[in-house]
Amino acid sequence: MNFHLRNIALFSFSQDSDYTDIISPFSRIYLITEGAGSLHIGNNKIPLEAGNMYLIPAFESCTYFFGTGLSHYYIHCSIDLPNGLSPFSIYSCKFKIKATTPDYYLFDRILGLNPDLQLPHHHPEVYQKKSG
Repeated sequence: MNFHLRNIALFSFSQDSDYTDIISPFSRIYLITEGAGSLHIGNNKIPLEAGNMYLIPAFESCTYFFGTGLSHYYIHCSIDLPNGLSPFSIYSCKFKIKATTPDYYLFDRILGLNPDLQLPHHHPEVYQKKSG
């Protein structure tokens, strides 16, 4: 399995932010540390809540709402099997799980090892064009 870390940072929203119909060529992992928002994947509306982690597989159409004060770690990554397939096209996954104490430590550690991998801009339509 190949894992490529594209971006990681801890980011806080200073105002409400909406992102509609986002489709990314990489997977996203969020660890919400404060605040609230929502994530729409297909017909599922998933509340973004502090203390939870969220997975959005690559090429999954989604809509986000991040409320003022929402703070989160984000990881953008590519995960491929040796045959070139994504594990998310083969296996089902949960979009939301409860974060544990080691999860917070691991996100902080990965960020500490990769301090310059933050996004160049927080809006997906901007940074996907810059990195594409």
